[in-house]
Amino acid sequence: MDKERAIDLLKQALTEIPNLREKHYDSQDFELWISKIKDIIKNGLDEGDYMTFVEGPPRTKLSKNLPFERLNEHYQREITLSETALKSIIQKYEILWIEEGYKEGEVGKMDKARVMAFLNEKMQEIYHLEVSSPDNKDFPIWCKTIEGVLLKHFGKDSFEYKTFIEAAILRGIVEDRYNQYRKALRSREEALVSIIKTQETIGDEGNLELKDIVKSPINLFDAMKIHPKVIEASRSLFKDKYYSDAIFRAFTAVINFVKEKSGSSLEGKTLMSTVFNEEKPIIKINELLDKYDRDEQEGFKFLFMGGQVGIRNPKAHYNVVQNDPYKTLEYLSLASLLMKTIEEGKVVKL
Repeated sequence: MDKERAIDLLKQALTEIPNLREKHYDSQDFELWISKIKDIIKNGLDEGDYMTFVEGPPRTKLSKNLPFERLNEHYQREITLSETALKSIIQKYEILWIEEGYKEGEVGKMDKARVMAFLNEKMQEIYHLEVSSPDNKDFPIWCKTIEGVLLKHFGKDSFEYKTFIEAAILRGIVEDRYNQYRKALRSREEALVSIIKTQETIGDEGNLELKDIVKSPINLFDAMKIHPKVIEASRSLFKDKYYSDAIFRAFTAVINFVKEKSGSSLEGKTLMSTVFNEEKPIIKINELLDKYDRDEQEGFKFLFMGGQVGIRNPKAHYNVVQNDPYKTLEYLSLASLLMKTIEEGKVVKL
């Protein structure tokens, strides 16, 4: 079976989902549908597509003694997971679709213009995702489709693919579903912005390996997952080699973000020591449940204070010469870490 025929059959299978949702949870129709999908993918598509479908939706069974509502909820969830995996496979082939010069068993790479157009289209879809519910089906499909394109065009060991995959790892306080969803979306968005900017910087010269990116400071800046507020404050200065000014502006942006989130009108060191106080914080970076949480809170308090006293202030009041772009990136990385810590922190209601 060729790929085109396989995709047509999978699209037809998608139309059967509404009928499956009307069935009883112990109906054999869903298992027969799953078996049919597996056969189509195994006989017509790639092994990776088969793994996407098999590993995505869990095939778990529940005790029949559970309440009907629980069993039906589980059944509906399995259908949703299967639908999401199936849509991601179909969309991958619609985007990568078998270009000129296709040979059986080998899909050629997309040309760079097409990749960039696709990535920018995905950026345009973020607004829709931002206003969607945390349980929407579109976000996982959006992520899987981008992952598929990056894997196909750049490879599994590429900066681009790894950057987007690693963005799925979230750190910080465990929040409610809504905030966790927003945090996950923001992390993926930042990764996508970084990938697009890196490719725009490279231009038509081709794809650079990580070792080549490192050779160019501005390429490295764009390749790093620096917080958007730091990018806004410092990128143009960094590109023009005003390194001291780039650092000063980045840490000034940190102050402004702390004030904005905390509502405090304090300044500098006093602002940071008050807002991130481990005993009575205005912004807490963890749940402060034990000594280890309080130690982390105190440690970051000193990092915020040090960023103002030891980094920002000298750049403001003295003629500090900074000629090393890579050392500047280390300063900007710290500013970015502080920005992300502010963003992930919770404001304590007094």
